[in-house]
Amino acid sequence: MRHALNAWILVVCVALLLAPSGADATTRLDRQYGTPVDQGNGAAAAMGSAGVSRYLGSASLIHNPAMLAQAPSGFALQFQLGISQASEDRSVPLFDSFDSFVNDTVFATNRTTSGLGEGGVVFGLSNDRRMALSVGIFERYDSEYDYIEEIRDPDPDSTPRDRILSFNQIKDEGKLRSVSAGYATELLANDDVQADLGFSAHRYYGTLESFTSEAPLAGSDADLRVSRDLTGWGWSVGTHVNVRERVSVGVSFEAPVKLNGAHDSRATLAGAEDPTVVLAENGDYDLEYPSVLNVGATYRPRNELRTSLTVQATRRFWDSLTDDFVDATNLALDAAGEEEILLDLQNTWDLRMGVEHTFYNGTPIRFGFRYLESYADRESDRSIFSAGVGHVVEDVVLDLTVQFHRQTSFQDYVFDASTAGFSVEQTLHKVEDSVFRVLVGVSRQF
Repeated sequence: MRHALNAWILVVCVALLLAPSGADATTRLDRQYGTPVDQGNGAAAAMGSAGVSRYLGSASLIHNPAMLAQAPSGFALQFQLGISQASEDRSVPLFDSFDSFVNDTVFATNRTTSGLGEGGVVFGLSNDRRMALSVGIFERYDSEYDYIEEIRDPDPDSTPRDRILSFNQIKDEGKLRSVSAGYATELLANDDVQADLGFSAHRYYGTLESFTSEAPLAGSDADLRVSRDLTGWGWSVGTHVNVRERVSVGVSFEAPVKLNGAHDSRATLAGAEDPTVVLAENGDYDLEYPSVLNVGATYRPRNELRTSLTVQATRRFWDSLTDDFVDATNLALDAAGEEEILLDLQNTWDLRMGVEHTFYNGTPIRFGFRYLESYADRESDRSIFSAGVGHVVEDVVLDLTVQFHRQTSFQDYVFDASTAGFSVEQTLHKVEDSVFRVLVGVSRQF
């Protein structure tokens, strides 16, 4: 039975590493450059994804490669699968005949179900000095977004009633992943202090595709298609210090990632004399993602039952992002007399904390919280609540995690608001985004 179970685990891990995983879900605010994923392993995902000062198996490659030195000797497999339900509700204020506010009325809803998968392997080397090698595939930035809007006639006397005036949609597909490999070694080890150093390299890849369509029944249909096929290299370096087995401190830095690849963009206006307009000359363009700094600590109090508290602060320097394709698009739009696409991104804080408590029977229970600022909207932030439990089946460790994301923002109308009968004076409307996610992590030490 044990050999059969181990064989199935090996087959699933290899299939996961070789096959691309399903798409995750994000919000409209992040659709241009994606939402940072950084789940960690199954246990870390339940603890607010805090992992710069905790050993996360192969996921330490992207959180803090120095933590790989904490790997036990031997060979370890690790992967996690997840499914998400993303909900987006857009509402406008409703007033009575005396212009008094009554309630927010939802005028558009979108529901999207999607999947996630990532994993890797770790080799703990048996030497006088602790060392480890690791390789894995991880999801880094998620740009998936779906929006469908049916504009119906608000006139109660229209024939047919509720007839569709326009069918509009946005469909963004693709995300950035990385194949990462790293090495960590022990620098210092005595009764009071342990120190480790680690390095990892990342090969980023992904194809981001965007489709926007506005199809009124009266008038000409218009759509915009953009495709970006991106690849590039990045690297991370980290250090870890363990003081008297009670306190662990971790620091890691990921350098800016320069991506390059073929771009194709075109707008189509049905019925026009020249229906197709190329927004920017097709070809290769550079896109540089920002650097990331992680700092965190883990405290293990002197309790009879094992307990740990982990905190982490992550700083992303989004204002340093450069995008040659957007620059080229701006020139084309300026020449056409259209509105410019401008980059106005802010540096963000990503604050994480989690607690893990292990009962007498060895079952761990975990809780976490994550606060993530938006780089696209200074007034909107995301709160992520998480909880999970672990279980051991023979030599296999199973981790079950649930997460709930909540974000509220005020945005411009996606398409022409006057078509829907809304007051054009109401330039902003309320948008409530939520994501419910279930993750299952599996790991096996050989």
